[in-house]
Amino acid sequence: MCVQMVMGNMREAEERLEYWRLKYGLDDEDLDKYRNHLNDEDDDEWFDV
Repeated sequence: MCVQMVMGNMREAEERLEYWRLKYGLDDEDLDKYRNHLNDEDDDEWFDV
């Protein structure tokens, strides 16, 4: 159940990014920079070993 919820949230986020890309004429590189920025800020240590 949780996996399905997470996957649904990920799909929704990707759809939103695609909407922004089309609406504001962003390049894929711009979205990649944003994704990398989000991943860099992720301080979640749950999966750190």
